[in-house]
Amino acid sequence: MTVWLEGFGEEDEALILANRSLHPVPVEVYGMRIHYKRTTPHDDTVESISQGHEIVLGVLPPCSRVTFTHDLLMRNSADEDPESPFPRVDDFDPDGIVFMDATGQKWRRGLSGKLSRASDIQLPLAFYDFDELDVGTPIRETKPAKLTPCSVQ
Repeated sequence: MTVWLEGFGEEDEALILANRSLHPVPVEVYGMRIHYKRTTPHDDTVESISQGHEIVLGVLPPCSRVTFTHDLLMRNSADEDPESPFPRVDDFDPDGIVFMDATGQKWRRGLSGKLSRASDIQLPLAFYDFDELDVGTPIRETKPAKLTPCSVQ
């Protein structure tokens, strides 16, 4: 699994994921969600609230490249609870991904490319049924592109 940003800071910024294995891979993106709010209705002072956040992206098909637009990530990082400090999100800054390989091992890969075991993370990934993981996740709104050649590992 590799991950990178394209168009960083641009209007068409996107998170790109490439699954070069022969197995489907469940994956989450982690980063900071940010909400800007005015301190008073008649004041131009803006306060930002940020919070670490994970978004379950879904299961990436084998040998595929998937693009998640910035807008798609933002839509999927807002809370449904209107009382939450994040009923809407003004920005989402991804830091990397967490994914599970075919043996059940969890891994963390930052945008710098560094790969490390993520055994310390309690993720919902291990508890999902692969057939149901994509329901309601951002991967449903993407069109994975086929990668060739693909790894045999």
